[in-house]
Amino acid sequence: MICPNCKTKNEDGAAFCANCGMSLSDDDQPTIMQDGPTIMETDGGGSGKPPKDKKQKETVTEPVRYRSAKGIISGLSALIVVMALMLGVGLWQDNSASGDTASATTAAKDQDESSSDSTTAGTTTEKAATTTTEASSDEDLPDIEAQDTVDYTNVLYLKGYETFSADGYSFGYPKAFYKTVSKTSKGYRFESDDKYEWLEYSKEKMSGSQSTASAISSIRRNLKNRLNKENDILYKETGVCIMGGVEKTDEDQAIYYLARIQGNYIYTMEVGYKYPDPSNKTEKNQRDYYVDCLYRYCSFSGGTYSPRSYSTFLDGDMGTKK
Repeated sequence: MICPNCKTKNEDGAAFCANCGMSLSDDDQPTIMQDGPTIMETDGGGSGKPPKDKKQKETVTEPVRYRSAKGIISGLSALIVVMALMLGVGLWQDNSASGDTASATTAAKDQDESSSDSTTAGTTTEKAATTTTEASSDEDLPDIEAQDTVDYTNVLYLKGYETFSADGYSFGYPKAFYKTVSKTSKGYRFESDDKYEWLEYSKEKMSGSQSTASAISSIRRNLKNRLNKENDILYKETGVCIMGGVEKTDEDQAIYYLARIQGNYIYTMEVGYKYPDPSNKTEKNQRDYYVDCLYRYCSFSGGTYSPRSYSTFLDGDMGTKK
């Protein structure tokens, strides 16, 4: 018999262990408590049965709880995944809906802005039309930047000129050269504080009994009587007279006069400027260039060349054709 306590072999039928003195009676053996779960060993084909004690029951039940916990965790994980998927779908739907709403809002905004632009454009057009009507009903004048002193450097650049459409004709003028502009009974007059510097355009109906030849001849004759140092630049009985000179009453007052008859009307451009010092070539060139620009801008001059730059003028280059 083997002692269950110290594993010492004892004689069969011994009541106590010869080594440790433990009782060898079956009724007196204590239950051995195991710290870990009972491991059921088999002999290779059969199955063992665990002892039927309290601890064994606990150790057998524990794996079941563990499996249940795993099942709960797995279930929770699955639930979380499902909820995440549902949340993702929901977010996607929300974003999709938001995107559609944004697109619709943008489209609506675009339509509103387009309508607003159309409305603004319409209002601007109406306002412009109203302004034009009001200007026409009052006195439509060329727009100038009034100058207290005459400065010929302001007329040496083409960008310094503006064009104005009058009654049946148009003309160019320097924007920043004269001090005032006014409407006369026949046209427009620009003036400065310098009495020698002025510019005038006119349109006058020719007498019904007068021929073109007699009318232009009369203009030429009057100029010759009026001017000294006159220069017949161009004269045609078909209705053209261009002449330069100085006033007989004041030879400091230089005049450039252009007259053309078209239909039943006489159109004139008259430029007044102070006669330049013959020894001052720069002064003469500036005034000659100014007159050249006015001639080329004038619709009734008959000129065939476009306005040219000052440097082109000084080079003697006629520039480009209209």
